[in-house]
Amino acid sequence: MAITTRSRGSFAAPLALLALTGAILLVWSHVKLFWVDELLVLDTDSVRTAREVLHIQRRFPISLDPAVYHLLSHWCTVLFGPTRLALRMPSLFGFLLMQGALYLFTRRIAGARAAVFALAFPALSGALYYGAEGRPYGLLLGVFGVTMLAYQGATRAGGGRLPALAGIAIGLGLAENTHYFGIMLFLPVCGAELVRIAQRRRIDWGVIAAIAAGAACEVFTLPFHAALARYRDHYYNVGAVDAHALVRSYRLLLLNFQFSSAMERLSSVTLLVFLVMIVAGSLHAGRRFDLPAPELALVLLMAALPFAGYLLAKFATHTMEVRYVLGAVLGVAVLFALAIAPALERLHTYRAGVAAVVIAILCVGAVRVHMEAAETARVRATVQVTPEQKAMLLSGSDGRIYMQNEGSFQICAYYCTDPDIRSRLVMLYSFPQELRHFQRDTNSLTADHMRHFTGFHIEPWEQFERQPGDLRLVQYRTGWDWSDRALNADTATAQPLGEALGGDAAAVHFSGGAPPASTAP
Repeated sequence: MAITTRSRGSFAAPLALLALTGAILLVWSHVKLFWVDELLVLDTDSVRTAREVLHIQRRFPISLDPAVYHLLSHWCTVLFGPTRLALRMPSLFGFLLMQGALYLFTRRIAGARAAVFALAFPALSGALYYGAEGRPYGLLLGVFGVTMLAYQGATRAGGGRLPALAGIAIGLGLAENTHYFGIMLFLPVCGAELVRIAQRRRIDWGVIAAIAAGAACEVFTLPFHAALARYRDHYYNVGAVDAHALVRSYRLLLLNFQFSSAMERLSSVTLLVFLVMIVAGSLHAGRRFDLPAPELALVLLMAALPFAGYLLAKFATHTMEVRYVLGAVLGVAVLFALAIAPALERLHTYRAGVAAVVIAILCVGAVRVHMEAAETARVRATVQVTPEQKAMLLSGSDGRIYMQNEGSFQICAYYCTDPDIRSRLVMLYSFPQELRHFQRDTNSLTADHMRHFTGFHIEPWEQFERQPGDLRLVQYRTGWDWSDRALNADTATAQPLGEALGGDAAAVHFSGGAPPASTAP
């Protein structure tokens, strides 16, 4: 017997929660600076025309995604300027679209009250981060949500089936053209349809045609594959993938906060218990719902996407990031709502739960905004220079400021408020050096491609080595900076001058003569 609450309730609660989530994402986006990966998107999408965007993605990609997100963010920057909000607008809209789709999907199964909690769940999860991120993942969540809703509509009795079938085809096509790992959406959709075929003992050719049409949209990604091939040989995060990556995916998907090692283990165990409980609870409560087996399969397979991502990484791609399997949050949200739905039949429990969810969303949002504001203040402070630091940085023989760390260069070039400093920045790269010291060439490929369409000063390390005199190099001792090792191999002299632009400035001399005199303040 289906729960009667599915026919009750207005849209006031879901609309209020959508507005609350949107407000938090807007504030978060306002205080959050661009970070390195977003700046690569900005470099790509703030060019003059959409044709240039497509040309860059075909020939010189630095943000390694198909065309859909880049075209949308390009048009947003054309309309609103190259601002943080403009670049993040498709992701923000996609995140809210996902929440709306979750509400409608769950309402059909377990009623309006449970649907409110399905809608609210992503706003409390680690996935919220991607709603204020100028990259494809928030938009991809919206595509996943709409495709789930379309599949539900296409497989249930009733009129208006053609728009739902079109929604499946368009959703699958958009997913694989928004991000290359968007192809993982085919797993829950195809798995659900296989369950449906086995249950009905006949094929629904309409759904099969919609899935095939979506798969055919892979052809639109083909023009971009050749340019990506160079990245695959020595990509930065390719390597052995163990079971820890699977656990980490769920932990970051649902929490996305930094923890100590001990707290990481505790949080991982807690989340595992939580996932087991909501799966068991949803299966037990599902007997009371109007929940067809194909839809249950769709939800379970969506929630299990990190397992699929782990297997894909283990045996094929050898790379796994939580953002590749972000769609799992939709499956977990529905399972959570189904598990608690029986308790929501009591009106006082429902009202108390909604109040608790609103308070939790406000608290989580406030914490994230506060942390982001602190990080913004820190970054802004590090990229400013005092008069003494400026004199030291510009006192090299050629008056230029060299950096090998591509990420730090981008931050300084974008956020340093001194135009004289920005105009003197030079990014260094070297395929042989990066391969020798880090066994990858991702940064060098990125820098080499940036030379073709950005206005930055970018030069090979080998040209830097041939420069005479006393040069200024700012070093960042992170996992991305190999300049120390390269200088040692060259037997160059590097005299520390002090901190500047968030790194350590040095006077570098390649001529083999006496070390340069100190110019430290």
